Amino acid sequence: MTDATETNDQEHEEKAYLARVLAEAERQRAEALKNRAENEAAVLALKREFREETSHAVYGLYAAPNFHDLVNLSQAAQPVMEKINAFESEEHKARQLEKTIDAPYFARIDFSFAETPGDLEKIYIGRSSLRAGRGFDILVHDWRSPVGGVYYRFGVGPAYYETPGGRVSGTVALKRQYEIRGGELKYFFDADVQVYDDYFRRLLSRRATPQMRAIIETIQRGQDAAIRDGEHELLMVQGAAGSGKTSVALHRVAWLLYRDAAAGLTARHILILAPSAVFEEYVARVLPELGEMNVFTAVFEELLTEILREALPGVSVRSRYLSLEESMSADEPASGARRSLALKNSPRWTETLKEFLRRQPPEESADIYRGPEYDSDSPLNDPDRPPPPRFKDKPGKHDPRPKQALALYRALAADREYWRPGGAEWEEARRFTAETLGDISREGLRYEDALTLAYLHARTAGCAAFYHIRQVVIDEAQDYGDLHFELLRLLFPAARFTVLGDTDQSLERKTDAGVYDLIAAALKRRSSALVRL
Repeated sequence: MTDATETNDQEHEEKAYLARVLAEAERQRAEALKNRAENEAAVLALKREFREETSHAVYGLYAAPNFHDLVNLSQAAQPVMEKINAFESEEHKARQLEKTIDAPYFARIDFSFAETPGDLEKIYIGRSSLRAGRGFDILVHDWRSPVGGVYYRFGVGPAYYETPGGRVSGTVALKRQYEIRGGELKYFFDADVQVYDDYFRRLLSRRATPQMRAIIETIQRGQDAAIRDGEHELLMVQGAAGSGKTSVALHRVAWLLYRDAAAGLTARHILILAPSAVFEEYVARVLPELGEMNVFTAVFEELLTEILREALPGVSVRSRYLSLEESMSADEPASGARRSLALKNSPRWTETLKEFLRRQPPEESADIYRGPEYDSDSPLNDPDRPPPPRFKDKPGKHDPRPKQALALYRALAADREYWRPGGAEWEEARRFTAETLGDISREGLRYEDALTLAYLHARTAGCAAFYHIRQVVIDEAQDYGDLHFELLRLLFPAARFTVLGDTDQSLERKTDAGVYDLIAAALKRRSSALVRL
């Protein structure tokens, strides 16, 4: 059989399978829309009935004589909530199937199981799974499923994947990737790795040379190693522009949510720290395409605002880029801003803050509350110990008022001793700091001062608002200083970190590969790795 004939046969086979998958997805979408409409009608009917039956029992529900009315009201509301949940479930299913109809899968492996070595099973892989009706025949496997992982981890040859019942071994005979848009097969090609980059995919679809194929596969394997790293508590990814760092980060979030779903990991346990609002919008568009929604994304200014909400209510945090712009101004008054920004982005500033806190008199910390997780013999000013979350007043009750970070910062700005090691430049930064802290309500906090105050607040008063976060993803990490990572360690004591950066694109200072050593030292995770793309 000639190559052209074989290619035509393969294309016919692929188009026939795509038509079968699309027909099933269309059928399920029609069913979901029908169920959605029925649930919507049921909700409206139940709400009318609910109003008619409970309108007489709305007032005084919590009074003891009317308690039975409250019970009846709760029971009447239950069917409404159940139908609303069913409506939302069918709505979500219909939206998911719309995406499936547009592009149901992107890859296929032909896998022979060790128990039946002569039989090849064609396993198609997409962003979400699709079953044939209500049976066990899976037309498309989710890319994050155990068998889906074979496509990413192995080339043609021996392979295996882990399941709750144990390891499944076999052999990969074929790996194929597709470009499907609008339900139409544009092209397909065979390759040993998942190719994320559209340019590379097009090259391979045109039968690239063996040398080009080897280069592309090397790049893609590096990306996949980062996406599926489940071993390290701190994963750092260094890559130049265009190396696919952002794609790696978002695929990794989706993979973690799928892999750890049984352990209770949900979108609320993940935080993505974005470099800008534009990146936030990008994440909001891309993650749903990977099968996940509602992951919280924030720029660092938003994080600082949330931390300081309790300590300095009503005070705004100015943009980091505004502080950078002012400090780079050629005007003489901007000299203090430059000195201040340079100092507060350096490791020396972090050490200065730690030393300042170590020297606070014992009476300043005598009433700090220590919960059961804190060793009573450990000093308050241990720089490596997460802070307690609350004060304790004299009678032994918790006092919700935090220790005044602003008062501490102003005291530091007034004490020349801590600034003397830096000579005239630090003294200029000290005077500028004292002036800007004089009236923060009018112009808001400069970014670097907000960062310092957040650290002081987290060290002295605690900040338990983020303790539920179990995975933090940081993009453009080369623009974060030592104090950023010290603060992140305090805010997310139980989290794993994925840190993405490019040392050639730093905005505020020159950086090199040594920045990743500083990040690892500041975050203090039990295990860490650096991947270079």
